[in-house]
Amino acid sequence: MSCLFNSLAPAVSLHPEVLRKAIAAYLKTDPELLDDIKATDIVAWTEGRTLQEYADRMSQAGVWGGAIEIRAFCELFDMDVVVHVIYTGKEFTVESSKTPRRIIHISYTGNHFEPMYIEL
Repeated sequence: MSCLFNSLAPAVSLHPEVLRKAIAAYLKTDPELLDDIKATDIVAWTEGRTLQEYADRMSQAGVWGGAIEIRAFCELFDMDVVVHVIYTGKEFTVESSKTPRRIIHISYTGNHFEPMYIEL
């Protein structure tokens, strides 16, 4: 399993591996993830692979999720995610392009995510 999916899953009442597969399937649709930039381009720039390769790999248990998956989660479930970065004391919000149904707070230590709380 991956700590990111474990951290996000309670907000949508899904098993973490079901959430992982849902996000990977959503990524395969090549959604716009950032200011009119499609997932294909973001994955090519940041990961150096095709979107299909990336999504196939991400759908496998044990593969770590990160910023791309958080952004996809926000769009797929109409939620905002506030990431509290423990080692800097800062936080940043990844927003849904729609009005969020909920806001989920997670912490990040530099190599590990943990759920914090959900605003209803």
